[in-house]
Amino acid sequence: VTGLHSLREGVCKFRVQGRGNDVPVDLVVSLDLSAKPMVAAPRNSFPRGHRLALQDLHLIPIEVGQVDNKQFVSLQQLVGMEVSKSLRLNRPILISDVRQPTLVHRGDLLDLRVVGAGIVITTAAKALEDGPLNGLVEVETLRPRKRKIARVVASGVVEILSRPPQVGNLLEKRRK
Repeated sequence: VTGLHSLREGVCKFRVQGRGNDVPVDLVVSLDLSAKPMVAAPRNSFPRGHRLALQDLHLIPIEVGQVDNKQFVSLQQLVGMEVSKSLRLNRPILISDVRQPTLVHRGDLLDLRVVGAGIVITTAAKALEDGPLNGLVEVETLRPRKRKIARVVASGVVEILSRPPQVGNLLEKRRK
C-alpha cells in the first residue's frame, strides 16, 4: 500500500499493489479518513495526592463513541492539580480523578486573617480539616479557643471576611 499524497482528514487515495490468485493487483482506493478525538492521560500510574506536572501528561486518541464531557482535552487544565483517585497509565483522566491542590492540612498552624472595613487583623489558628485554594475549612483560634469557618487563600493562610457596620442603620437608631 502506498499513499498517493500526505495523510490528512478527508478523502485520501492509496495505491494497492500485489498478487492474488496468479493475477497481479493494481488498485487505487479512496478512503475518507477522520482523526480520533484526543484526551489527556497520565504517562505513568500516579497515587492519590500526587501533584500533576506537564511532563506527567500526554494526549491519547480514543474512539468517537468513548468521548465524554467529563474528560480533559487540554493538558494545561491539569497542570498543578492533585490526584484524588489513583491514575492508571494511559487511561483518560476524568474530572472526578483530580482536585485543586490541598493547601491546608488538618493540624497545620495557620495565619487567620479577619478582613473588614479596610482593617486586617491576623492571629494564629489551627486547621481542623484539609482544604484546597478557596475551599472552606474549620479552624480553631489558639487564644481564646474558638471554632470558625474560614476560606483558604494561600498555603498556611485562611481568611474570614467580616461585614462592615451598616452606617445607615446606626443613624436611623439615633434619630428615634
